[in-house]
Amino acid sequence: MMIKRKTSFMVNDDLWREWTLFVVKKTGFARKLSEELEKALREYMERRKPDGKR
Repeated sequence: MMIKRKTSFMVNDDLWREWTLFVVKKTGFARKLSEELEKALREYMERRKPDGKR
């Protein structure tokens, strides 16, 4: 079982609204914000791995 860590971060208000709308349009639920953010972070890191690490 993966342990979840509660965290907070600063983000531009307009970007957060855009993210919220994106997630609601994609999933139909605002309560999926954290889940979708975690997926986006994992995808970003996978795409940006240093050369030879993929």
